Amino acid sequence: MMNVMKRAWGIYRTLTGDHIAKLSVALRQAWSEVKNMAKKVFEKVAQVAKVAETYDDSCYLTFKAWEKGEIRRIYINDYKRRTLGYIDRNNDEVTITDRQGNMQSEIDYAINQFKATYAF
Repeated sequence: MMNVMKRAWGIYRTLTGDHIAKLSVALRQAWSEVKNMAKKVFEKVAQVAKVAETYDDSCYLTFKAWEKGEIRRIYINDYKRRTLGYIDRNNDEVTITDRQGNMQSEIDYAINQFKATYAF
């Protein structure tokens, strides 16, 4: 908490304008920086469990980054490398095209775990 306040006052000193507005913006930015530091940076590939208890490779989903032009997606694949869907990185929208025998609740659990763990 002390580090957040120190960072907020550092940001505050660089801003101009109304004192209350400057402090509000500085605090929001400092908290945002702290939250993003807690997450891992998603680079290209990540493997996330689709259930709390994992037994073998079939209990994981793989997330892979893909870009072409302005289209930026993270594809979701099962253990047999079959595409289940993707996350649009431009608007954070999830599209599931085929479950391939996976339960929707397991896919949702893995996606939520991925979003909570990685900053992308």
